[in-house]
Amino acid sequence: MVVAAAVPFLGTPLIFGPERPDAAVIFLHGHAEGPEKGWPRRFKTLRAAHPSWQWLHLRAPELPQSCWDGAVCKSWGNYISPDCTRVGNEDYDNPDSEGWYAASVSAVHACVDSLVQTLGLSPADVAIVGFSQGAAVALEAALTYKGGGSRGGHADHAADDVAAARPVTDSDSDEHIPVGACVALCGWLFPRARAALDDLTAGGGRAPAVLVMHGTSDDWVEFKCSEDAEQRLRAAGVDVALERYGGWRHGDEWPPAMYTGAIESFLLKKLGKPTLASRKAELVDAGEGRA
Repeated sequence: MVVAAAVPFLGTPLIFGPERPDAAVIFLHGHAEGPEKGWPRRFKTLRAAHPSWQWLHLRAPELPQSCWDGAVCKSWGNYISPDCTRVGNEDYDNPDSEGWYAASVSAVHACVDSLVQTLGLSPADVAIVGFSQGAAVALEAALTYKGGGSRGGHADHAADDVAAARPVTDSDSDEHIPVGACVALCGWLFPRARAALDDLTAGGGRAPAVLVMHGTSDDWVEFKCSEDAEQRLRAAGVDVALERYGGWRHGDEWPPAMYTGAIESFLLKKLGKPTLASRKAELVDAGEGRA
């Protein structure tokens, strides 16, 4: 079932995994590349290790770019400067005058909604992952998603049995449930993402856990962008971790262990569903149940 194919503004995605997944990972590629450019290969081992997850590699639209004097390429918005993206420069503070970044974020939100309504997932079962410009859009999409918690589709999950083993809490309501996780590879926080963090600081909503990863010698998006993101996320109360990779540049082929190590561990912790037996054991240990 091609969930993202009908989402406006995007091209046709690449989709891997079962039609009835337990969780889903939405991936956004970098500027001037497509979903085929190495990313399915890099995540192949991770996909094989978790065959019940569906992977949606989204495809950016073809848009004219100011950084290339109007030349067209696959892009989630208008990249303004040909220079390295730094904290405080034109692309860090991009006003999105064309509305293309906003349209990309809305398209990602529509993909999450489709996964919820069509496949019966909860937003908490979905991770949004991105690289470079795609990471900036992934962060904004994850921090501004306001979908509900109602499941549709087949909704036949072990988590429903787990829920029956514990008391109902406020988090079980159909109010705003954030996506389960976000991974940002070599990205930065757009102005709307930073504004969303200001709302969180003021007590306005909940946010997913975020894993930020960046090479310290990045020559296209400076490492300081991820340090800045980690500091802002942490200050807003977000569960965030920053992974530094010494000497790695923007276009380097990252080590396979990165995908089967830090990323897998993070996604499994956030998207992996506990069994009913393990949840009952937790309740007993916490004094909330009986053996």
